[in-house]
Amino acid sequence: MIRTCGGVGGEESRGSSLSRLAQLDYGDEMTTSSRKDHVRRVLAPDENAGRIVRGFAELEWNLELLLTRYFATQERFNEFNEILMGRFTMRQKIELLRRMTLPRRMRARDNAVSSLEKLLFLRNIVAHSSFATDEDCERLASDNEIWRALEQFPKSFNLEVRNVKNRLTSLESSYRARARRRSRVAS
Repeated sequence: MIRTCGGVGGEESRGSSLSRLAQLDYGDEMTTSSRKDHVRRVLAPDENAGRIVRGFAELEWNLELLLTRYFATQERFNEFNEILMGRFTMRQKIELLRRMTLPRRMRARDNAVSSLEKLLFLRNIVAHSSFATDEDCERLASDNEIWRALEQFPKSFNLEVRNVKNRLTSLESSYRARARRRSRVAS
């Protein structure tokens, strides 16, 4: 079944819709309407929805790792992650990241927060409905950050996921290095 904006499409095969996506050539500039049509075609195949959900799940895992390392001691790492992290919504986890006190690399944090919020919106559209509405497609197409992730899907989406993972890893590494320096000073 093919997912479409505004309804469910026919029994078109996933392979043929993906090959059509690969053949799209819009030139350098696209109109909002062209972008919206492209978003509609990207979100249509269930396979693409799966890629988006899976990619976002990887980001959520990386964010949980960062939050757990920040808020829990090594002795309580697993316990904190298993008991508490599962109780937070993704929006709450993003808000925790926004409020964390990190001395450096604030830009990486701000960029990660912004990207996570936008990718969460995209993920929620494909995960919680059988199709994206015209309004959803319009919003996705008009947001430049989301557009960059969908423009050459799946390559551009995978690149955005990798960039956010790198930001989260950078923040985690920065925090761990700071903690090591503090423990050396204390001893």
